Amino acid sequence: MHVFCVQQLVKYSLEKKVTEQGRQLQLQSTSRGGYLSQMNDLDQKLSEVLNHADVISEQMEKVETNGSNIFCTQRRSSNVTKTF
Repeated sequence: MHVFCVQQLVKYSLEKKVTEQGRQLQLQSTSRGGYLSQMNDLDQKLSEVLNHADVISEQMEKVETNGSNIFCTQRRSSNVTKTF
């Protein structure tokens, strides 16, 4: 009878450990899935930000070019006006 009780205790202990490990594994899987989802969202947002930065950079280059062109045109106009 004593051996039977020990076996029951060992069985109960092992079942309890297996159940707890199953819960931990499920929690880790859920956490990992959430983490991957967040990483995908962040990656998409970063891509959008980088695209917007490229557009802004292109627009700034156009503004600088136009500004330089306007300055040169005004300078030429001033020179032409001075000669007449």
